[in-house]
Amino acid sequence: MSIVAYKYMPDQMPEAEFRATFAARLHTVEFLVDALRRQVSSGTLSSYFLTGPRGSGKSALLRMVRLRINDDPELNRAWLPVVFAEEQFDVASLRDLFAGALRILSGQQVLVAGEWLERVEAEADDERSEDLAAAGLREIARSHGKRLILFLENLDDFFEALSDRMKGTFRRLLMTDPFMMVLGSAVHVFQSLADYDEAFFNYFCPVPLGRLSDDEVLQLLSRPRGTGQK
Repeated sequence: MSIVAYKYMPDQMPEAEFRATFAARLHTVEFLVDALRRQVSSGTLSSYFLTGPRGSGKSALLRMVRLRINDDPELNRAWLPVVFAEEQFDVASLRDLFAGALRILSGQQVLVAGEWLERVEAEADDERSEDLAAAGLREIARSHGKRLILFLENLDDFFEALSDRMKGTFRRLLMTDPFMMVLGSAVHVFQSLADYDEAFFNYFCPVPLGRLSDDEVLQLLSRPRGTGQK
């Protein structure tokens, strides 16, 4: 795969090559890792929102944060990443988000997640199914002694699908029951976060990815490109 393709699909790059070539956003990675470390035992959780144009490094940065969680014993004991695909065509409600998280966890060999998912999918009423899915995620966090991090790219697409009721429910859950946080991204700040009368107004901690400095450009150009890139 070419270096241009990897720019837009960094999750497709082999891990060793990705680690060797990652550059230019290390200070932002450190900021987010430090934020996670500060919240290991916190009674409340803050969620974070990356903004920047396509190709600015959002996906690569999120992948590096996940790798840092895996590498660090303290963070690995405290956090359970739940990584959604970049394009979420099947997430059109809060129930879908929670059920999707259970499905991802089941794929990560969290066996009880599959049992909860069966219960969620068997419930015909959407709100009761949503409540069941949230209860399942809460129980998984409790039983593992870890808090969940939902990695959600294209966060604007997800919020556009939610009703006002779902947005209010999601914010209350994140604020009052700190077993879960969101680390999301989008190309810009969108209405559900920017408008005063929206449930998530002023909720996410913004992490804008600005233009690279001269030193960061030099660092990026001086990194080895690794084998397999053209």
